[in-house]
Amino acid sequence: MTEQRTDATVHDIVASAGTTGATIGIAVGALAVSTSGVLIALADAPTEVSTFYRCALALPVLAVFAWLESRRNGLLDAREWGFALLRGFPSTLAIDGVALGWIALTALTNGVIGWLLVARYSPHVPSALGAALLLLTPVGSLLLGALILDERPAPVQIIGCAVILAVAYGASTVRRGSSGR
Repeated sequence: MTEQRTDATVHDIVASAGTTGATIGIAVGALAVSTSGVLIALADAPTEVSTFYRCALALPVLAVFAWLESRRNGLLDAREWGFALLRGFPSTLAIDGVALGWIALTALTNGVIGWLLVARYSPHVPSALGAALLLLTPVGSLLLGALILDERPAPVQIIGCAVILAVAYGASTVRRGSSGR
């Protein structure tokens, strides 16, 4: 029997597997994650303040998802709760309303929407495709910084983005029907 070898791109795999929605979900999630730096810069708040509020503002939304998940899979045991609660935070962090708005947007786009989309759809695409799509994050950050913050990327950053995209494409090309060598 003659071994037949065909080259298939990730696009072919996605189309044949019917995972277009999952691919879009991961891409949107990765791009949502890439908004973090831009939105934090717009908030113009100290790092510890923006980090605290970003987590605090994402918490109620994530609590709803955790509650829904616990109804499906049961509650955490005491050990799991202990690890989850071993976090501390400063008691007084002042922030103005504008900064709080940008940080809230960061919490929702990056902390909630972005990572939930990635987590939701990753199991539905080949791992090479998921990894390639997550490489959109630094590229998206650079583009958003240029578009929203009027930053001017250095030539090496632009070259880096081109390399990331080329490597992502190369890594996402798989061979089907090979002998496994």
